[in-house]
Amino acid sequence: MNKFIITIFSIIAIGVVTNSNVQAQSRSGSTVASFLTVGMGATGSSLGHAYTASAFGAESMFWNPAGIARTGDLPYSSGSLNMSYLDWFADISMYNSALSFKINQSAHIGFNIAYVNYGQMEITTVDVPTGIGTTFGAYDLSFGVTYASKLTQNFHFGGTAKYIRQQIWDMSAQTIAIDLGFILETDYLNGMTIGATISNFGGKMQMQGINTDLFADIDPTSEGNNPDTPVNVKTDQWDLPLSFKFGLAIPVVKTEYVTYNVMSDIQQTNDNNLNFDFGNQLVFTTKTVQFTVNGGYKDFLLEKDVDSHFTYGVGVRLRVAKSTNVAFNISQVPFNYLGNTRMVDFKVFF
Repeated sequence: MNKFIITIFSIIAIGVVTNSNVQAQSRSGSTVASFLTVGMGATGSSLGHAYTASAFGAESMFWNPAGIARTGDLPYSSGSLNMSYLDWFADISMYNSALSFKINQSAHIGFNIAYVNYGQMEITTVDVPTGIGTTFGAYDLSFGVTYASKLTQNFHFGGTAKYIRQQIWDMSAQTIAIDLGFILETDYLNGMTIGATISNFGGKMQMQGINTDLFADIDPTSEGNNPDTPVNVKTDQWDLPLSFKFGLAIPVVKTEYVTYNVMSDIQQTNDNNLNFDFGNQLVFTTKTVQFTVNGGYKDFLLEKDVDSHFTYGVGVRLRVAKSTNVAFNISQVPFNYLGNTRMVDFKVFF
């Protein structure tokens, strides 16, 4: 079974890489629903998005769906809740929540939702460029259901089916997509983990709404015909940001109280070149409290016009009962051109 899953992953990954190479270099701006590529969760974001091989708990649904079947260093945990808020640039806000729980000895199920609010914008016209006094809004939404299982002692596999919607004023587009992922825990290099994901594999999106319903003269060269025939303008269809990621996580130092992890991800998308993400994490653990300090670098080796950047964050986890822990994480991602963005997480492991 493990060999079959890895073979399927390899075939699809080769397809993603080949398609990207055939399409020529960067195709930035040629896909829709770009909010799906934003790091959803402070831990993964602060690690430069190099979180494919080390994700666990409900948060992992946004990074690697196989991670909800892992308990990490919390062997008594049977589920978790994650809520995040991202203060983005241009007064844009993102909210996401995820809940996962065990349904039998080896399997977990989870539910997640992500919502982006672009705020209200002034409606302008050619005659009134300063605004006519009314506003319109826009938002992005995804809702997913995840299933993951521990197929062997060290091999975890999971998948997410999700509904995706984008809306601006009276126009909207929607589709269905899936994410697949696995995580392999090894005995090599002090307990190295290997992970891979295929994300946003699904249908195209096409804007539709009342603004595509117009009246037109379908034959202006003829006289006497109806000049106001109802017509529908067909908009273009656009691909989702299909992505393949392969990652490693290595605990370089592993003692009773201190752990130092290094992570690295390689990513190929259908709208950009091959790129690398790096992260490192210092963990201090006692019987009741755990502190983490994270740092990373995202989009290494991409083109010069891509805003590659350092990331960093901190977190604390408190044990409030034998099988219950609460955690707070915060990350900051400074962009060269767009300013700083901050994400805050609240987690419960139960």
